[in-house]
This record gives sequence, C-alpha cells and structure tokens, in this order.
Amino acid sequence: MQEWLVPTLPEEDFRLPHPTLGAQADPRPFLESHRDGVVIALDWPVILEAAELTRLGRYRDLIELDQNYPARRAGQWTEASFRVGRRQLSRLKACRDLRLVQRYLSAVENGQAHAWNPIVFGVALAAFNLPYRSGLLHYASTLLRGFAERCRPQNVPIDDWTVWMNSLEAPLPEAVQRLLPSAFTALEPPSRASRS
Repeated sequence: MQEWLVPTLPEEDFRLPHPTLGAQADPRPFLESHRDGVVIALDWPVILEAAELTRLGRYRDLIELDQNYPARRAGQWTEASFRVGRRQLSRLKACRDLRLVQRYLSAVENGQAHAWNPIVFGVALAAFNLPYRSGLLHYASTLLRGFAERCRPQNVPIDDWTVWMNSLEAPLPEAVQRLLPSAFTALEPPSRASRS
C-alpha cells in the first residue's frame, strides 16, 4: 500500500479530537461502535462509491457525493476529516493525466467540494488501481489503531491491548466481503435494454 494513502488521522499535527471518555473508562465500546457505526456503515460505502465514480469518470456525481456526504460527526471530527482529505488530495496533484482528479482538486480549491477524507481515499484507490478489499482493510485498521492509541488506558499492558486490538479488527474481513459484492450494483450504468 502506498505510504501516502495511509489515513493520517493519528498524526498529532492534525489535532484529531480525543474521544470523550472518562479517565478510567474502557475505550473498547467506543472503538467497537466507531468501527461498526462509522467505518463499516458510513466510511466504507462512501469510499467505494467515490472509487467507482472516479473509475467511471463521473465527476458531477463525485462532487454531489462530496456535497451530500452523510457525515454524522460533530464539527471537530468534520474539520479533521477535511484537513486529512485536503492533505491527501494535494498529494494527487502529480496525477496530471487523471482529469477527474484534477477537476475534483479544482472544485475543492474553489470551495465547491470539501475533500472529505473517505472520499479522497476512494478517489486515490481508483486513481492508482489499488484493490478495494485491501484498501478498505488498510483504511479501517489504520484509523482504528490511531484512535485506540489515543485512548488506551495506561494500566492495560501493551500485550493485552494488542490482543484486544486484533479482536477489534477480526470482524473487518467478513464485513468487507459482505460489502463488496453488493457495493457496485447501485453504480452500474443502466443496461441498453432498460434505456430503450
């Protein structure tokens, strides 16, 4: 996986908000909820849709997806996503031969699009013809581990935490399998018979 594709949310310079947890609170319920309710249910389908729209060259639909992104996060999470997305998108400037990418970048610079991190991640997957399955797993793992490191209780030994992190990621391959076969049917162009 390309280094620049790593969702860079865990980096300090992006000032990712810490999950609001009490000092002794167990962060595992938050992380499981974020995995299921945000990464799998929200981010992954948007990543796939952005990738397919990019692959098909459907610029207007990509801009519409960006403008209507179904974010369910507080303002601080939204700003973090924009910062990461814009940083990742700026790394795509070198793709001069990819017209849709350049048009999307221009739309972000002109304020017509936001550059949500999951959308930019999907654009990058398609732009570099990277496998969707491994891309989604990489996105989820990097994001969850970044959050987890920020909220790991100090009294939990690192070996125990590693075992738990592995169990947090265990459902991801099956979730990707469930998502991938059905993800593309909604984006397929109508068949010639149905257009007649």
